[in-house]
Amino acid sequence: MTTDELIVQISHASHAGDWAGVQQYLGQLKKVMAEQGRPINSPNAYRLVEALSDCAPLMRQGPDPYALVRKITAHAATTPPNIAEMRSSWDLLYAMLADHEVRLASPDVRTVLETFRNVRSFDLVTRLADRALMRDAGDARVRNVYAQSLIETGQTFAAIPMLESVKALPNVAKRDIDETHGLLGRANKQIYIDNVKSPSTPLATRLQFKPYLERAITEYAAVYDPSRPAENYWQGAQVAALLALAAEDGFANIKNPTGLSTETLSRKIIDALAPSAENNPDAWVSNTVGQCYLALKDYENAAKYYGIFARHRPMQDFVLMGTVRQLEQIWRIKPDTPGAGSLLAILKAEQVHQVEGAFTLPSRQLGTLRELAGSPHTESMVEDGDFLKLKELRDAVQRAGGVVAVKSPMGDTMGTGFLFKGKDLSDRLDNAVYLMTNAHVMTEKNKEGAEPGTLDPQTVRLKLEALDLELSCEPVTSWQSPIVKHDTSIVKITSSIGDAATLPFAKETLPLDIEDPALARTGTRVSIIGHPKGGDLSLSIVKSLSGAKGLLVDMGPRKPDEADPVYLHYRAPTERGNSGSPVFEAGGWNVIGLHHMGFDQFEGRHKLNGKTGMHHANEGICIKSIRRAVDKDLAPQKAQTGKWGLMKKAT
Repeated sequence: MTTDELIVQISHASHAGDWAGVQQYLGQLKKVMAEQGRPINSPNAYRLVEALSDCAPLMRQGPDPYALVRKITAHAATTPPNIAEMRSSWDLLYAMLADHEVRLASPDVRTVLETFRNVRSFDLVTRLADRALMRDAGDARVRNVYAQSLIETGQTFAAIPMLESVKALPNVAKRDIDETHGLLGRANKQIYIDNVKSPSTPLATRLQFKPYLERAITEYAAVYDPSRPAENYWQGAQVAALLALAAEDGFANIKNPTGLSTETLSRKIIDALAPSAENNPDAWVSNTVGQCYLALKDYENAAKYYGIFARHRPMQDFVLMGTVRQLEQIWRIKPDTPGAGSLLAILKAEQVHQVEGAFTLPSRQLGTLRELAGSPHTESMVEDGDFLKLKELRDAVQRAGGVVAVKSPMGDTMGTGFLFKGKDLSDRLDNAVYLMTNAHVMTEKNKEGAEPGTLDPQTVRLKLEALDLELSCEPVTSWQSPIVKHDTSIVKITSSIGDAATLPFAKETLPLDIEDPALARTGTRVSIIGHPKGGDLSLSIVKSLSGAKGLLVDMGPRKPDEADPVYLHYRAPTERGNSGSPVFEAGGWNVIGLHHMGFDQFEGRHKLNGKTGMHHANEGICIKSIRRAVDKDLAPQKAQTGKWGLMKKAT
């Protein structure tokens, strides 16, 4: 919208008594003015002042904070969680909490914090917790959640003083002080493992960070009583795991307040928890039993209980990610680790099926994970063979083998691309291997469709992470289309791609999700593989628990009277760096589109084909639309007769 249109909307919302609407349109107005520099003319400036004056009573009254809390928790309970609506309500609640006259009980503040923690929106958790502590500095649980968020976002040293301050508070509930000790254990553990990667880390470094490992063990042990192994069992399992880590890193004399070995601690916890683990509603019970069997090197039973854990519903993403992190960082398990590697495959496969989840596929693990996911041994370790579709994980990892990091001459990953055979896209191309990416990532400068500030094919660096292989390409693009059209660049690969995969394109039209809940729902699940934030290969997927809700929610041109480009709108997590990623239908794992851009989580995106309204979805370019454009632009040019009977080439 223009600034004038937004001011009109603010005025309408003000007259209607819609304070939330006023806030929303003011936010959009601020964004438009900041990003696009659109000025406000004098008549509209007067109208804006008049509208804000009219809604002054609304500003004093504001929306009901308890209603906002209910909205946040309700949107968190949907499948998938409606993150955009949660954030919209959070925005209003955050603004209200700056006013000390607004009353909101501490338990409700905690509910909001824990709700956003569970969907891993840690940026909102830290900001809201900071504001909540201004209202009630003595809330131990808020301090704990604040500290946990700091740890999760890599601000570990900042979290430790926050946690130490909880110990100094008067009358802290046992539950909260126990959590404080556990989080201090987590913080110190993270500092150690971030700096000591393996037993081969130099001795001086291991000794330098040994006190953090000892502090972690001490903090976990402070709230675990081995004579009551069913209480605070998770902290007890952490003590066992860290003692095993200390032994592996050569610290035979590590401080151990329990006085018990890894094996003894693990056996006590197994005996206490295993009988009820299978039917226990708490997912951490089966998780803990699995970890204790892992400590005993009993991989068959470890797989059994990690399988029970993975089947647990609902499964919160931060719980699953924490478990994968524990296996990789503390137990140092890789897909090819004898006996234990299959545990990682089980949990990686479950991450594929999360409601809105993503996991990274480091290049060094791609090959071994692909082999492991398809091995009969892995499936034989899972009693309920259909709860994990390991074939889907194998297909996903194989497709990742054709995804390329598009880098600057200095080696910074600026976007993503993928490999394909030219004839699979268009008969106008030969059967060589090509790379497709966005025009806003790479374009040839002296050709129609060139975009300023993009990488040049003459100097671009292409890295096939799956094989740790550098690729080379022709110094010119074979075809390109600007951002306002297909936002696509295609370049021919001139080097060998080794064992890398070329990605297949979808052949058939795909069904869309029907957003009217009163109608039958059919649709296409969508996934994206790319390099978000310039990091490791990452796969994202969104899926409903019923498996029926399609996540390709819209398809078509911007307006009904336009034929091309055809856009795809879909719901799948993306970040900067996903530009140029292949968009897959996550059934056959065929490419249906080229990822083009994300969306503004507060404003959403206009629906396609001229439909009214907005929805929250990312946008890609349909492969069929790109194919039509390539066929047209690269068609052989025919000679034509000029005005004087001379032959001239078509332009």
